[in-house]
Amino acid sequence: MVSSPMSPLVEAVLGAPGHEPPRPRIASVFATWTLAEDPEVAREAAALADQYLRKLSPLDVLWLERHRRELRTIDSGRKAWEALRPADLGQFDAFGAARTALFCLLAIHPSGHVRQASIERLASMRDGVEVPFLLARLNDWVRAVRASARAAVMARIEEAQKGDLARGRELLANLPLFDGLRALGRDDHAPIRKAFEALLVHPAFAPVLDEGMRSPRRDVRFRCFTKALERPEEDARGVLAQALADRDASIRLWAARAALKRLAGDELRAAVERMRRDASASVRNEATFALAKKIEPPDREALEHALLDPSASVRWSARHYLAERWKIDARPYYLRALAEQDTSRIAAAIAGLIECGSDPDDVARARALLDHPSAAVRKAALVALARSAGDMHVEELFAALGDERASVAREATRCLKAQIDRVELGWIRDLLRSAPRPHTRRMAVRLATYRDPRRHIDLLLEAMQDPDTTVVAEARRSLQSWLGWSRSTRPVFDPEEPERIEHAVEKARPVLGNALAGALVEVLRNVPR
Repeated sequence: MVSSPMSPLVEAVLGAPGHEPPRPRIASVFATWTLAEDPEVAREAAALADQYLRKLSPLDVLWLERHRRELRTIDSGRKAWEALRPADLGQFDAFGAARTALFCLLAIHPSGHVRQASIERLASMRDGVEVPFLLARLNDWVRAVRASARAAVMARIEEAQKGDLARGRELLANLPLFDGLRALGRDDHAPIRKAFEALLVHPAFAPVLDEGMRSPRRDVRFRCFTKALERPEEDARGVLAQALADRDASIRLWAARAALKRLAGDELRAAVERMRRDASASVRNEATFALAKKIEPPDREALEHALLDPSASVRWSARHYLAERWKIDARPYYLRALAEQDTSRIAAAIAGLIECGSDPDDVARARALLDHPSAAVRKAALVALARSAGDMHVEELFAALGDERASVAREATRCLKAQIDRVELGWIRDLLRSAPRPHTRRMAVRLATYRDPRRHIDLLLEAMQDPDTTVVAEARRSLQSWLGWSRSTRPVFDPEEPERIEHAVEKARPVLGNALAGALVEVLRNVPR
């Protein structure tokens, strides 16, 4: 920023880079400096208040509402700002385009008369930034302010109904504030909410609704999709096709369920084909249901394909519907898939075999896949062993911690968590000291934290000396978690243990840092003996 009389003040407000106060607070502080005697400072303050206010989201405006009392103690300029009266507001017109932002901030002024005068001025402005402040004042504690805000909001809704797309976009952008009116009780907000809901399905609002279905905000897209299906002239297939392609999985799931209710015949088949390929298992599960129950005749081939879905829930659904209608046993499908080249199908097949029931041969097949070239297959084999008889395969699961792929080691760690009492601390210690791969040592640290917290702190302190920074970071996080656990649980140690562990803490102090080391020592000196 070019140096100006206000530069030191700006630097004081903004603070160090990366540690700025909330934007609503910054805008509020700058607004008070528009009352400065130096015209140059006042103009720059107005420009800065305008700049930061235009960056605010509707939720930021709610932040201002909740914290307005805290703003009163920020700086000396606040006193003059709070002394303003309605007759003083004319001076802000001199700031040109920035005046809208200033009247928005005056709309949360402590004086009800100033708030009302500000709302009356904002009612005639059409800048867009004023809309969330008008909505916030719908629940003002002064009746006259609420009435002025209600009239201003209703006027904008009526303009949008008449085809003013700019007004429609501004109102839709403030969807969270309209929805929030349900929880507010100083007035009956039902008429405003009803008018807004009617606007969403008004023919003149259709272009804005179509734009809203492409909004970057998930809540806006979802509301627009649901309202688009209420329009009698709307092609439901087109709306649902767009919703099924949305980047948000919850919207796609909603669209999948709506498609099963709204579509039929070829339209439903086309939607189900898209659902079968969805990244979300919940959406694919809806497709599996549709293939069995909604499409005539049921698509047996597609259901057989779903037997090898990556998701256990989808595989279960496919097995259920195939057995229900055609009395099909899924085991032969899984056995044949084990001989295929597609690694994703092999991984699903070994998981499916274990899900079908206990067969000693299936366990042997899973063990044989622990050396498969594909990491996905090795992970599936680990899960299969853990589910079938995890207590009998602890050593195989533990050996997988040394896998060349970190993802396989993580899967082995998750599988071992249920059997952690069968994992010897000595195994973990040896792995931590001798494993060549950092990700294996990281998993050793993680396994240590699953053991009795009183017994693993030695291993965590030892891991702090590891040459790999990621292992040290894992150990540090675990030690911090141990601190939180120990403060709430008050662990009991054998008489000689606290002194021995404290000695280990002091030895590791250079890498622990004084803060963490001091906290550990404090806990150790206060444990029950």
